[in-house]
Amino acid sequence: MKVCILSGSENPNGNTAIMCDNAAAYLKDMKIKYDLFNLYEEEVDFVAEEIKKYDVVIIATPIHSFYCSDAVKELMDFAFENEDYFDGRRKESGIKIKSAIMVSHGYDEGYAVEPFEIGYKRWCDHVGMEYAGKLAIRDTGDIRNFIFSEPTKKHQEFIKKICGIDAEERSAAISSKRFYLSEASENRRVFERLFNLYIYEMSSYAEWMGECMTEDALFIPDKVSEYFEMSEKQPFIIKVKGKIAGLIVFLVPDREREPDEADFYIEELFILKAYRKQHIAEELIEAVWSINKGICSVCALKANKGSVKFWKKVIKKSGYECEVKDMDDVYFYNIKIK
Repeated sequence: MKVCILSGSENPNGNTAIMCDNAAAYLKDMKIKYDLFNLYEEEVDFVAEEIKKYDVVIIATPIHSFYCSDAVKELMDFAFENEDYFDGRRKESGIKIKSAIMVSHGYDEGYAVEPFEIGYKRWCDHVGMEYAGKLAIRDTGDIRNFIFSEPTKKHQEFIKKICGIDAEERSAAISSKRFYLSEASENRRVFERLFNLYIYEMSSYAEWMGECMTEDALFIPDKVSEYFEMSEKQPFIIKVKGKIAGLIVFLVPDREREPDEADFYIEELFILKAYRKQHIAEELIEAVWSINKGICSVCALKANKGSVKFWKKVIKKSGYECEVKDMDDVYFYNIKIK
């Protein structure tokens, strides 16, 4: 994702500039590429063409006489001459450029900002952009309205909304365009509920699992506790577009304390039924193997034919060498990740 911020103020130290700097700082923290232009320093035709390269465009302006600054108006007029001026991007990728506004104003928000917002929405429709929202901060003469923690938080929420940013997702150790892993320690109760669903389903393949339910209807609670008490265990919640989709547990043995034939284990992997046809598990394993090398060990209950089929398919597709051990009711796979 690339974001373009356009400042429509002549004052390099004013409220509009501060709003742009706050937005840029948060994008930088989130490791999202961005560029910042001042409309009073660039030629309008240059800016109009540059905008086409971005996924999100934020236009920042003070409100003068119920409308934007003259530099912002000049850009809008330039693009307005050609209907669907920015629509070429959508024709190539199928996705419109998103555009949002950041405004500073001196009156009540509805009274001061609404006329410009209505006009801007219509402009977006005309030039082929998707209007994504606004951030409006009132100028009361107190600079703290723009630079302290509360306004900074407003900027962050605004950026997250228009860019579709999930801060948890951006900091995830493993992620792709469709999923990411969330630390289970951050939400243990959710993980425990997921684990209960997982064991309930697995009990149809291993009868002993169903017999390990407590009077509180919890399956193998001691096992769950291990995940949070043993440093070698790494439990995660799988999320898709911010929604819970399953769980995964890794075990990384301490080689100094106990020699082990595997470098890391995928102990548990569970995807909720609603997500199983989306190939999330397959993408997740590919992502794990892309950043972890050595021998990865996994197992599948023989009775769970879906699991056996899944691991055979993923291993074959990877092209990695694999040793299969047939032990009682379980298949063990030792995959050599290079």
